Amino acid sequence: MAERKMQITADNEKRRRYYTNLGLISHCNEGFILDFPFLNPEYMQRLYQTIGGKRQRHEKNFGKIILSPTQT
Repeated sequence: MAERKMQITADNEKRRRYYTNLGLISHCNEGFILDFPFLNPEYMQRLYQTIGGKRQRHEKNFGKIILSPTQT
């Protein structure tokens, strides 16, 4: 799988003032990476669906994710 890179920058003042709907999700054998500023309810639903899809692809590539009894 080709590695994709994206860099997003904004000064602290702009990040505090402006609402954004942006979410980046990636995964590797080591874990999942979620990077997003703020979410409205509709975008949160899309994020939830995307996370489910990423989990399924991760399990297809690396095997089923098994929770230990302390994580359930």
